[in-house]
Amino acid sequence: MKKNHFSSETGALCTYNKLSKFYYNKWIIASLAFLLFMGCKKVVEETGLVGTCPVVVSTDPANGALNVSTNKKISATFNEAMDPLTINETTFVLKQGGNQVFGAVTYSGVTAVFSPASPLLANTVYTGTITGASKDPAKNALPLNYVWSFNTGAIPTVVSTDPGNGSIEVPLSKVVAITFSTAMDPTTINSNSLIVKNGTLVVPGAISYSGMVASFTPTTALLATTLYNITVNNSVKDVSGNAMASNYPFSFSTGALPIVVSTDPANLAINVVLNKTVSAIFSKSMSATTINTTNFTLKQGSNIILGVVSYSGRTASFVPAVPLSINTLYTGTISTGAKDSSGNALAANYVWSFTTGNAPTVITTDPTDGSINVSVNKIITASFSTAMNAATITGTSFTIKQGTTLVAGAVSYSGTTASF
Repeated sequence: MKKNHFSSETGALCTYNKLSKFYYNKWIIASLAFLLFMGCKKVVEETGLVGTCPVVVSTDPANGALNVSTNKKISATFNEAMDPLTINETTFVLKQGGNQVFGAVTYSGVTAVFSPASPLLANTVYTGTITGASKDPAKNALPLNYVWSFNTGAIPTVVSTDPGNGSIEVPLSKVVAITFSTAMDPTTINSNSLIVKNGTLVVPGAISYSGMVASFTPTTALLATTLYNITVNNSVKDVSGNAMASNYPFSFSTGALPIVVSTDPANLAINVVLNKTVSAIFSKSMSATTINTTNFTLKQGSNIILGVVSYSGRTASFVPAVPLSINTLYTGTISTGAKDSSGNALAANYVWSFTTGNAPTVITTDPTDGSINVSVNKIITASFSTAMNAATITGTSFTIKQGTTLVAGAVSYSGTTASF
């Protein structure tokens, strides 16, 4: 005769066989009452119980677990040793919805392990089941199927990069940053999983990780006008052990370094006027904040000339605070502190020099000083030692007086001669 016995301790419903030589007498009833009180324990054969009821005491992942790694092995631990022959792919089942997940089942000690044949899907609910066909060595079966579920985490992705894919004119001092969709395992972000290349050459650099951002700092400055390719390998994993679905590649190009294409005065110029505004024209737009009296200097020997620096378009201008000295050598310098709008600096200081001329003089007049018997309709002229600024030759700067009275007249200028 077969009867069912419920374990008050384990919650398991156990089956036992009453030996034919015993009858339902009061002694048996009392014994069974005691067993009902004590639970499903192993007892002597006379009671008719074969053994303890097996139950699942824990699982990994636990029931209701979230963000489970997609490469997780699923395990179930029993309250006692089980018959390994009954722990297999038919009694330990994993499903995604109505689809059974393929995998291998192993058993050791009191723990059964299900190893999926391929990684689990991300952000997906899975249900594990240990069926009642699982038995202990005494052939006691699980009273009921044990069912639990868990949810895998979302697969991590790269959500943005700096520089962005396809960026141009990237500064040579750029630190490359990759932002992920979730917190990552820092130990998986290294030189094997974050690779920067110039052609086939791997670019050396330091890799760090903070928050959800991985950073690559090149050991030396990037090369100008160069294409760089970056790969975030799918060996990077989030803190739950989930790997990216595939490699994430992106690229960017550095810009050309800015250069000074011309200056005014030109290098080695002579006879430069004393009120000259010194200027330099660049090959590309510059960062105006870097065009200043620190990065644009004018010197006479070792003496710094005071002045005001401005920038417009692609031209930097230096206006001396006082006129330059005559017949003097000056040196202009644009330093590497001057940077283009992308942050790229000049490769080296740009240095040039020029020499101012002598002050202009009047070398002849007609009539000459002290002349007599000059014609009353005489055009008076003055010839200079050098070409003059015609705008400065006027009725104010070239005057004729009779005593203290100004003589009215017209002033003109041509070549190096002014006429009244």
